[in-house]
Amino acid sequence: MKKRKTHLSSDYDVVIVGGGNGGLTAGCKLAAKGVKTLILEKNNLPGGYASSFVRGRFEFETALHAMADLGSPENPGAVRKLFDEIGIEPEWAFLPDVYHLVLPEDGVDGILPTGVDAYIDGVDALVPGHKKELHRYFALCNEVMDALNYIEAHMDNLNKLYLLKRFPNFIRTAAYTVEEVTERCFNLPEEVLDILYAYWGYLGVPTTHLNFTIWAAMLSMYHDKKAYVPKYRSHDISMALAERYTELGGRIELNTPVEKILVDGGRVTGVETSHGDMIRTNHVIANVAPHAAYGRLVHPRESVPEIAYRYCNSRELGITLVSVFLGLDISCEELGMTDYEYFISDTMRRDRRYVLPTEPTLPQRMIVSCINAVVPEASPPGTCILNLSITYEADVWNGVKAEEYVALKQRLADQMIEKAEKTLHLSIRPHIEEIEIATPMTMAHYAGHTKGAVYGYKTTVWDSLIPRNLCIEEEQYIKNLEFVGGFSFRGVGYCSSYVSGSVVAEGILKKLGGRG
Repeated sequence: MKKRKTHLSSDYDVVIVGGGNGGLTAGCKLAAKGVKTLILEKNNLPGGYASSFVRGRFEFETALHAMADLGSPENPGAVRKLFDEIGIEPEWAFLPDVYHLVLPEDGVDGILPTGVDAYIDGVDALVPGHKKELHRYFALCNEVMDALNYIEAHMDNLNKLYLLKRFPNFIRTAAYTVEEVTERCFNLPEEVLDILYAYWGYLGVPTTHLNFTIWAAMLSMYHDKKAYVPKYRSHDISMALAERYTELGGRIELNTPVEKILVDGGRVTGVETSHGDMIRTNHVIANVAPHAAYGRLVHPRESVPEIAYRYCNSRELGITLVSVFLGLDISCEELGMTDYEYFISDTMRRDRRYVLPTEPTLPQRMIVSCINAVVPEASPPGTCILNLSITYEADVWNGVKAEEYVALKQRLADQMIEKAEKTLHLSIRPHIEEIEIATPMTMAHYAGHTKGAVYGYKTTVWDSLIPRNLCIEEEQYIKNLEFVGGFSFRGVGYCSSYVSGSVVAEGILKKLGGRG
């Protein structure tokens, strides 16, 4: 293929590989301080998974179900504070309920509202008699979140003795799984735990393996700062960040894949694009998975130390998924979708519920969401948008043959629609106007993530927020090559991706002497 003539300036202070959530945030923070910054994005739009797509008269959200650490203007979370600092104001819709749980085999059908008191009342309506113990549970979660907030606010002068005295249970629970802490420290029956544990899908790791610190922080954020969705899909956030970045003097190039991250003497020296642009820089922020950076981008290959490969191979890839996007010619009220998000599972028995399938078959668990329930104008009058999602381990789709692929995804979509109709008592099929099916192959092709993993690396006990943050410096195997996004030190999720970009940008600003 003939490469076009180089058109980019040859020198930048910082080059950001990938214009996803973390990369855009880092770019805004750096450009605001006068740092000469370039973002290179392989797709035709910025944002990565924070995007949308249009089919017919419908605009579908690609990934975001709920933003947990946004908060209200009166009670702002980390993300709202960061967006205010950057100078963007996306429009948000409040989610009054965290989920509507439907477990047909056990006769459970109930709404779980946001806010600790309201949520506990919701659980009590389904399984009475455990309010006091649930309040103790959320008090522990809030203590863990308060400890994390203290650490983040005092990173430069952390008083470890104060941390130990003020938040003792943060340290006591940090090395354990969700189920280990919950079942050793609290007297809650299986029926209550199965309702509570429905949250694990937001993190992609079952409670038997999920680190309690991450879990507690998520619960605290969802019930203190509440949950929101962007009125104009997560693509609105991406475009707001990209526009603000260029207003601040940053440059972004779309349709420009990076082919090489150039390294000499163990440190970054530049990048090379697929168009033949050779760009010199002393700092590269990779908004891509370390698997991709070390496996195919760093050049020359011998610049990648053996320990970097071990770093990647020691971590477990997070889950992947199949999503069915439906545009229906009927309103959500007429359809019977009264709530935003439904968690469906065949049973409350956790030994069955949390097992992800080992082959691409329909799993026990499915999420059904309807954005029109909270954003009525999300589609034309008299219509609505449904999203159906199921999760898999990243390896499950490895054996799918090319000639089987189309039939497989169509069969799964058909089964998912049937399950939603049967469980929620809906009539979906007669009203389908648009349908799109995304599989792990879709995710791998779009984002370039190994095996289509959409949840970064699993946040298990040994590889969670605390150990990752403690090892940031020693895990920088190539000097001035830093990672942001879902595969970085902050872990999976929109909120974590934004914060990772901010943290990395602040670190680079210190190295550059503050600038601005």
